[in-house]
Amino acid sequence: PYRLGSGLLHKGDGALFDGISYEANVGRLIDEGFLCRLKAASGDNVNLDGIKITAGEYNIAQLGERMAAMQLIQHHADTMIRHCKDRHAWLVFCVTVEHTTAMTAALRLRGIEANYVTGDTPNDERDQRLADFKSGKLQALVNCNVLTTGFDHPAIDAIVMLRPTQSPGLYVQMCGRGLRMHESKTDCLILDFGGNVKRHGFIDAITPPGEKSSTPGIAPVKECPECNSYVAISARQCECGHEFEMNERASEKNMYTGAMLSVEAKPVWYEVDRVFYSNHLSKKNINTLRVDYFSGLVRFSEYICLEHDGYAHALAVNWWYRRAVQLPMPKGVAAAMNEVSTLLKPTRILVSNKGKFPEVIHYDFMADVETIAA
Repeated sequence: PYRLGSGLLHKGDGALFDGISYEANVGRLIDEGFLCRLKAASGDNVNLDGIKITAGEYNIAQLGERMAAMQLIQHHADTMIRHCKDRHAWLVFCVTVEHTTAMTAALRLRGIEANYVTGDTPNDERDQRLADFKSGKLQALVNCNVLTTGFDHPAIDAIVMLRPTQSPGLYVQMCGRGLRMHESKTDCLILDFGGNVKRHGFIDAITPPGEKSSTPGIAPVKECPECNSYVAISARQCECGHEFEMNERASEKNMYTGAMLSVEAKPVWYEVDRVFYSNHLSKKNINTLRVDYFSGLVRFSEYICLEHDGYAHALAVNWWYRRAVQLPMPKGVAAAMNEVSTLLKPTRILVSNKGKFPEVIHYDFMADVETIAA
C-alpha cells in the first residue's frame, strides 16, 4: 500500500485512503502454504557508482548503458546458466530494450530457448511469446517494463533481477512473480545482479518510502563464496557447508538475516558475556533505559520504557520485576541507573531477526537463579 513518490497511501497530505482494513502478509501466506518459498542468491552485483538518482530512482539511460555493456552481458548470461540450469521457467527483468535484446541473444547462443517482450513488441507477437513461455517452449522470457505487475505464470521458478532499483515496490513486484505455488517447483530462486536484496531486505517487511531516509541503507548480508547464496552477516556456516572466517564486527544494525522472507528467519540463542545500561532519550524526548547485551563482538539492544504510560510501561514493570531481587519499581530511569548493578543478568538471550532490527524475545536466567538459590 505505498508508492515510490508518495509513500504510504493512507498517510500524509492528500492521502488516498484513511487506513488499512485488512492485511495478508506475504510471510504469513507462505507460512500457511498459499505462496511459494523464495531463495536468494547473488549474481555478482554491478558497480553502480556514478549512476544518478532521478526522482528517487536510478537514471534509466545511465543504468541501461551500464548494464548493457557487452562484457557484463556475457558474464551475466554465464552466471544465469550456472545458477538456473535446473530451473524450468526463468523470468528475467532488464533495464532497457537494448539490454533486453542483448541478453536474449546471449542466452540463445548458450543453447537456452529464450525470447523477449518489451513495450515495443507488437501485441500479437507478445501474446505468442507469452503463450510459448507458459507452454514450456521457452525456458527464459526476458522483459523490460512489461511483466512487473499483472503477469501470472505459477510455474516460474527463477526470477533474474538484472534491473537494480531504489523502489521497494518495484522490488517486491519483481519477486512477486515467483510467489505462486505450482506442482513443478518447491521454491523460486531470486538471482539478484542489482543489489536489490541487500538494498531492501525482506520482501514482507519492506519499509515504505517516507518512513525512513530517502537514501536506502545497505542490509548487511554476506555472500557465500561457494554457492553465492545470501546468508546472515553473523552466520558461521552456509547451507552448502562452507564455513566463514568470523573476523568481522557485527552490531545491532548488521544482524539482518539475508533471507527473502522474515518468516524464514528463525530466532537464535546468544550467550551473554556482559550487560551495559544507559539513559537513552527517545524521539519523543522521554527517558528510556537502554540495555545492551554483548555476546562476543555482537551487541543487541532493547529499550525499557520506565517513564512511559500504558502498555509500554506495563512491559517495563514486568521486565524490572523479573530481574530485581526485592527491589521496588524505580520512579524513573535515573533511579533505575542507581540499582542496575544488582539486577539479575541473563546467561543467554533469544534474538528474532524478523524485523528491520534484531529483537530480544526471551531470556534465560537459569545460572543466576541457581547461584542465588545456592
